[in-house]
Amino acid sequence: MKVLLVVDVQTNVMKRRNTEGLIEACNDIISRYTPEQVIYVVHKLPWERASKKKEFGAGLAVVSDCVFDKRESNAFSNPELLQKLQKLSVDEVEIIGIDGNYCIKETALGALENGLKTTVNTRAVVSKNEKAFGDTEQCLRDAGVNITSE
Repeated sequence: MKVLLVVDVQTNVMKRRNTEGLIEACNDIISRYTPEQVIYVVHKLPWERASKKKEFGAGLAVVSDCVFDKRESNAFSNPELLQKLQKLSVDEVEIIGIDGNYCIKETALGALENGLKTTVNTRAVVSKNEKAFGDTEQCLRDAGVNITSE
């Protein structure tokens, strides 16, 4: 089974980044999946309470209540995410969101480390440093991540 990981598309992370077109691209990709195949990941800062709700980016299609917190760049740092994927018999993930050079990269590498076929869809990925993202894409390709922009 393949699932979509929507990473850090939240208002506090969108600040100071060029996110023009991001929500539309995310929503288009989200619409290709059933609600059961869409998992949201939100970043919480170390000093934030676990119970603190994060606000998704305005207009983001939230089609499921499957939301996992993370406190590190790699979404798989939350063991509950991998447990959920194993329970669903997931063998492949597509990753979209923010920031391509950090959380998207580390989550993609974490997915590979956990034996998952991994795709990063750059159509719905933004990075604070867009110039550096070219090097990040090559690093991910070299590691075995499929890069697409469909």
